[in-house]
Amino acid sequence: MSIQRNIPLLLAGKHLAEHYGKRYVSIGTSVYEGRYNVYNSNHEFGPYGTLKSDDPNSYNYTLGQVKNEQFFIDLRKANGVTKIWLNEQHPIFSGITTEGPDIPKTVDISLGKSFDILVQVQKVSPSQLNQ
Repeated sequence: MSIQRNIPLLLAGKHLAEHYGKRYVSIGTSVYEGRYNVYNSNHEFGPYGTLKSDDPNSYNYTLGQVKNEQFFIDLRKANGVTKIWLNEQHPIFSGITTEGPDIPKTVDISLGKSFDILVQVQKVSPSQLNQ
């Protein structure tokens, strides 16, 4: 879609959510730490991305304190203070594709309002690239 032609951008899954209604389940991912493949400032693709969530206000950091290597949470079943926290805006790693000093690694979102289920992976490593 072209922004210049004033066609509104659709959020990922919006069309599917409208089509399937309550049968649609939105699944998000979160990572605590590790390395990942990304383009660097020289436009080279490889294992240049690093992540270590040290912001105690971020979803990544808080979920990273859980002692399981990976787990999922059905956010729809949260209640009480957990539901309040999930519905607040907090930083989360945005899954960037390019590393650079002017490119933010996080975005502020409300997990509880953005996803139905969240998959948390505590430590990631880059996939091997075939040359």
